[in-house]
Amino acid sequence: MKNLKTKLMLACFVGISIVSCSRDDDGIQTAQVATDNPLTTEVDNSIHQNFLSYIENTKRIGLSIAVLDGNNTTYYNYGETHKGSNSLPTQNSLYEVGSITKTLTAAVITRLMLDNNIPEDMPISNLLPPEIEELSYQGEVVTLKHLLNHTSGLPSVPGDILSYGDLSNPYANYDFSRLTNYLNNFQLDRVPGSQYEYSNIGFALLGIIVAYQTDTNIIEFMSSITEGVIGMQNTEMELHGIVNTNENVVGAYKSNGNEGYYWTWNIWESAGGLYSDLIDMTKYARVHFNSYNDNLDLKEVLDTNKIETYSDESVTVGRSWHIKRSNGNEVFWHTGGTGGFTTIVFIEPQQEKAIIVLANNSDVEQELLPVCASFFGQFLD
Repeated sequence: MKNLKTKLMLACFVGISIVSCSRDDDGIQTAQVATDNPLTTEVDNSIHQNFLSYIENTKRIGLSIAVLDGNNTTYYNYGETHKGSNSLPTQNSLYEVGSITKTLTAAVITRLMLDNNIPEDMPISNLLPPEIEELSYQGEVVTLKHLLNHTSGLPSVPGDILSYGDLSNPYANYDFSRLTNYLNNFQLDRVPGSQYEYSNIGFALLGIIVAYQTDTNIIEFMSSITEGVIGMQNTEMELHGIVNTNENVVGAYKSNGNEGYYWTWNIWESAGGLYSDLIDMTKYARVHFNSYNDNLDLKEVLDTNKIETYSDESVTVGRSWHIKRSNGNEVFWHTGGTGGFTTIVFIEPQQEKAIIVLANNSDVEQELLPVCASFFGQFLD
C-alpha cells in the first residue's frame, strides 16, 4: 500500500482526536479523521501508523478495530458511522461481517457431524434434499469435507445469479428452486478435493443441509452457539431488517464513498448473512485461544475446524478457516465482504492474540488485508 505523506496534527477533545490531513503525492484527497485512539502505548501507535493511510482517504467512511492480547482487549474507532454525521463508531456499532459467517456455519456443521457420527467424507447427496441431484466428476462425489474447505469444484456463485437480481442485492431473489435448477444442470470439470476454489454455493448448501437434517434453520442452530454458548448478544442475520430501528447500525458504502447496500440473503445466510459488533466479535475470537475451556463441546468443534484439510502452494485451509504459518506462528484468518462492508479477522491461538477489523466500505479487502498483516506481524514479534 502506498504511504500517504501527510503532516499530522493531533488535537484531543473529550477522548477523541482529530487528525488533520491534506492531499498525498498520488492525488488522493484526504481529510480530518476522528478517532478515539489515545496514542499512549506501542500498540496504539502501531494501529495508528498502519491504518491511518487507509482511513485518511475521503472515500473511506468508518473503521472499528479490536486488538486482543490474552485477556486484554483494546478498541479503536476511526471516521464516521454515516457519511457526514461526525459520529464516531464505537465497539457497539453494528456491521455486516459477510463471509466471517462461514466460520460459524462450519462450527454448526461440525457440531452436527460430531453429534450424529457423520464422517467428513460423507457424500453431500446423502444429506441434501432429494431435489438436488448428486454432484460428481468421473465417479468421485462431492463430500462435506469438500464444501468445508472450498475444494468441491463449485464456483463462488451461480453463473446466472444476476439474471434474477443485480449487484446491489445479488442473493435476494435467488431461492432454493433456482439454486436447485442451477446445480442440476451444472457439470463439475475436475475431481472434488483436487483444487481450491472459494465457493459461496458450497456454504449455502451447508445451510440447506442443516435445515434438512435438523428440521430447523441455520439461524436457530447458529444462535444456540453464538448466543447460547459464547454470549454474542448482538450478532444476528440480515442487518437490513434493523437499519431503521437500531441506532447502532452504521451506514453502508461502496469503495468510492457513495452509498452502498445492505444485502438480503435468502437461502445464502450461511454463506455471509451475519452482522455483529466488536464486543461480540471479540468474544468469538477469544474462544479460539488455546487456553479456552469454558465449554469443552465448543472447544472440540473449534479445534476440529482448525485442522488443516487442504494445502497447495498458494493456500492452506481447515474447515472454512484459512491458515498462515510463519516464524513458528499459526494464524487463522478470514475475510468478509458485502455490498457496503468489509471485515477481516486474524487469530493466533497459541500466543492468544487477535485483530478484528470492521469497515463500512465494500471492496476494500485488498487495501486492508496487507495493512492487517503488517500490524499483526509486528504484534506477534
